[in-house]
Amino acid sequence: MSDLRAMHQQTLIAHFGKAGAWFYEVARGIDGRPVQPTRQRKSVGNERTFPENLEDRRTMLATLQQMAEQVAARLQALALAGYTVNIKARFPDFATVTRAHTATEGILNTEAIAALLPELLDRAVPQGASVRLLGITVSGLIQVQDGKRGARQMSLLDEILNPR
Repeated sequence: MSDLRAMHQQTLIAHFGKAGAWFYEVARGIDGRPVQPTRQRKSVGNERTFPENLEDRRTMLATLQQMAEQVAARLQALALAGYTVNIKARFPDFATVTRAHTATEGILNTEAIAALLPELLDRAVPQGASVRLLGITVSGLIQVQDGKRGARQMSLLDEILNPR
C-alpha cells in the first residue's frame, strides 16, 4: 500500500488505466461506495479474561451466569434465539476447551442458558483447575417473530398456570 500511496495519480493512471485512479483513492482510504453488511450473524457471545486466574468454582459459575444475562439480553434485542449453548474455558497454560449443549427448542432467555451452565462447567473444567478466561456463546440462531415469540423457552409453570 505504501508504494501506491507514494505514486502520483497520473502515474498510476498511465500504468493501470481507469483502475489507476481507483488504486490512488483506495491507497488513501477514499472509497465512496456505501457499506453493505450482508453477513448473517452466526452466534451471540461474551467472554472475559481475568486479571488473575479463577480457582473458585462458585465464582466461575457466578461469572458465567452474569455472561448468560448479557448474552440473553443481546439475543432478545436482536430478536434471535439459538439452539446451541457453548462455553469456553482457557487455562493458565493457554490450553482452551469448549463444551456445548444443543437443545431441541430455541433458547433465548437467561434462565434457559443458566440451567445448562453447571453441567457444561463440570465438563469443561476439571475439579481443582483454575481458569484465566471464560466465555459463553449461543449459536444455531433463528429469528424470533416479534408477535409470536415462536421460539420462546417455556417455563415449567406454564402448563400449570395456563392450562389449555
